[in-house]
Amino acid sequence: MKRGQAGNIATLISLIALFMLVYILLLPQEARDDLLNRDEQGRPSFLTEDLDTLFSKDIGEVSPLRQSRGIIHTIAGVNLFSDVENEIITLANDLAISRGSVSENSQEVIFQLDNPQDVLKSELFIVFGETEGNFVVALNGREIFNGDVGTNTQEIIQLPLGLLQGINTVELKSASPGALIFKTNMHDLKDVRLRKQVEIKNRVSKRVISIPASELKDLETSILSFSVFCSQDENDLLNVKVNGGNVYSDVPFCNLKRVEIEVDRSFVTDGANEIVFESEGDYVIEEVEWQSLLRGERASEFAFDIDSENYKDVRRGLRNTFVVLDFALSDERKTFDFYINEEKFEVNTLDDTYVLDISDFLESGSNLMRLRPRNSFEIVEMRVELD
Repeated sequence: MKRGQAGNIATLISLIALFMLVYILLLPQEARDDLLNRDEQGRPSFLTEDLDTLFSKDIGEVSPLRQSRGIIHTIAGVNLFSDVENEIITLANDLAISRGSVSENSQEVIFQLDNPQDVLKSELFIVFGETEGNFVVALNGREIFNGDVGTNTQEIIQLPLGLLQGINTVELKSASPGALIFKTNMHDLKDVRLRKQVEIKNRVSKRVISIPASELKDLETSILSFSVFCSQDENDLLNVKVNGGNVYSDVPFCNLKRVEIEVDRSFVTDGANEIVFESEGDYVIEEVEWQSLLRGERASEFAFDIDSENYKDVRRGLRNTFVVLDFALSDERKTFDFYINEEKFEVNTLDDTYVLDISDFLESGSNLMRLRPRNSFEIVEMRVELD
């Protein structure tokens, strides 16, 4: 098809759609409702059919001030990780060591390790000049090498990880010539370097929030929430403790849904409260919030039950479940967040009835709904209907 022809067809389709819209707007209200499959009140017609009501409540007026008496504490993010760092450190240059039957000239070099237990590999890299006889290396008083080395060669000597300490002493010396009383063993060391491979890790991270006495006085419970990002194959437990008490221990859903932990009031103290994140896995924890829910906060939460038989029908697509919200006024802006279990819907409507299909987000048995208004309005009734 030529470009000009395609453009003409697109223009024709746009004109047809425009004419249809104008036609629907010019229809009488009754004819328009019939065409759009709505009842006399402008609601979807399926709501007039016989439905099983799982939940019904007159909510009344809602507002951000009335429904969100919680106090939010924003907490800095956490990075739990491990990485490998390679480092080369020069310990000495141009050392001369020797040993005869009656004299000895040995050398010592010292190096420090901040966390010896995190060292994965450690070795000495030595460049020799002139040499004669066996060369000996001792680490922290234990001999770890005794052998012949050639002139103008390089030698790599492994340092046993079990002998490493915070402060380490390496003794470099020539072996005794033994019965050869007129012989002197000697070694010219051009360069002595330490090569180490260290695991850099941050497996425990602490955060502190302050809860004043006035907040603790009215505290009912607290919600600690955060998002977890990691590689998809991560399967290590993430543990969260509040003031030493374990409040969460699970493999989080990485990159998918937000974790919300209900922290009982008994874990919270007046003043500084310590939150500890700990894991052997590599997790980036962001958007960390602590919400203190004060008395009356639970007014925005509602629960309903669905039995196993109906739940199975919904999961198989044989039935559907809807939340129906009837508002007091039409043509009035209603903006709110609606949660069904862990799923969030952002609603912004002028209609007097709003319907949400929650079939995909049900759980067998008890289900929790939460309503967080962003402006003030009145809900005449909220229902959960099963068709």
